[in-house]
Amino acid sequence: MTSLPPRHLRSELLALGGLILVQVALSAGIRKSGFLAISDDDYARVVIAQNFVQTPNWDPSGTSWLPFPFLHLGAAMMFFSPSLEFARVWTLVCSCAATLLLFAAGRQWQVRVSLAFAAAAAGALLPYATYLAAATVPEYLTAALLIFALATLEAKTSDTRAHWLGAACMCLATASRYEAWPVALAFAGIKVRDAIQLRSLRPLVSSTLALGFPLVWMAHGLKDHGNALFFVTRVADYKEALEAGSSGAVIALRYLEALFLAEPEAILAALGLAGVVAAKGSGKKVLARTVRAWLPLGFMLLVLLVSALRSGVATHHEERVLLPIWLLSVLTCAVLIEHGRPTFIHAAIPLFFGIGLGFGLRHSEIYKREDFTDRRQEEVLGRHLRVRFRAETRIGLSLEDYGYFAVLAAAENPQRFEILDTHDPRVPTSAPELLTRYREAGGCLFVAPSKQPVTLGTREVEMISRWSVRQFDSCTF
Repeated sequence: MTSLPPRHLRSELLALGGLILVQVALSAGIRKSGFLAISDDDYARVVIAQNFVQTPNWDPSGTSWLPFPFLHLGAAMMFFSPSLEFARVWTLVCSCAATLLLFAAGRQWQVRVSLAFAAAAAGALLPYATYLAAATVPEYLTAALLIFALATLEAKTSDTRAHWLGAACMCLATASRYEAWPVALAFAGIKVRDAIQLRSLRPLVSSTLALGFPLVWMAHGLKDHGNALFFVTRVADYKEALEAGSSGAVIALRYLEALFLAEPEAILAALGLAGVVAAKGSGKKVLARTVRAWLPLGFMLLVLLVSALRSGVATHHEERVLLPIWLLSVLTCAVLIEHGRPTFIHAAIPLFFGIGLGFGLRHSEIYKREDFTDRRQEEVLGRHLRVRFRAETRIGLSLEDYGYFAVLAAAENPQRFEILDTHDPRVPTSAPELLTRYREAGGCLFVAPSKQPVTLGTREVEMISRWSVRQFDSCTF
């Protein structure tokens, strides 16, 4: 790629700095509103990264969760702090990087700096994107990696750096979230087609990099789990154990409902603007510039719907996996404005109509978003246990639900705790039996709901919110 003139370089640097300020302000605003986490998965991910600090390995979760989010968060924790507070700071760093990737995607489509800035800022401003960017989950960064990778499909054949960067971003996305896998497969398919048409091996090399991680992960599944698709089986088994009432068809319909109603402004504005541009004589040529990027996301949606019918998709907050579609919708608007060159009126009408109609749909409550998790009290409990008891003191946790992950994350050292009830529907457990085993293994302190009667042979040490810290009579700490 040719170097930019000084004036263009200055404008790009100003845009990058402005986007960082936008993302910091958005995340700060979300935090100030009281938002803590999307679900208990947020805390579970922090706990896995904290365990990685103590025992590093290439598959930190040991489950079906993909490793890249834990590897970079755990590595950062090694250098700075294994605290929940630092995990949130690191999330902000990753979110800023994601927003800059959206800007880079716009520039890859040869969108002018000001318009690429506006598109990246608009993408970050999508309500669901702001929450995902503030949460300790990988969806926002993964979506941005996908968008940039798809944008490089339009790069010139001679632009080797763009193609390598795109394939590398695709590889990182597939190491973060499973919805990136069908995108990577379609991405590689387009590269193979290019290789055949151009009679060049270069596209084949980048397609191999894009598919590299899924192949490695399936080999890992075959070796360590006896099943290359162990992650699909694990999700299906978990949903079956939950005995969820919703059928696969209902879940698939909910995905389609969320696609058009969870972030309606982005979808409607893009469709309206595409219609305006298509009406022009050169419209088809302009629309074709985005088709190569939309095909992989269309394939992702198809795979998602089929997986929903077979109970192989996420068990909560289904909207998360649709974020790449909404972000590409925003960037598509920028590409159509830049290259379709509609008049101001012709561009403003579909944009304002789409945004206005979408805003109305959002506030009509036609679509009900699943509530986010509030584990404020559990965080207070975890921080109190961290300060109140020595680091070498083991503590058992027998909490009412998955809130124990928030306690572990806030306490910073999850390996000092014994979980007396995991609430995993696949592993039937008896809390009293596990408490007895914990005591026989030398356990002394444990935390239980205060409403739970104090059993014989134990006494209450102190009360923290709705929990009671208890001690076996036969031990000291």
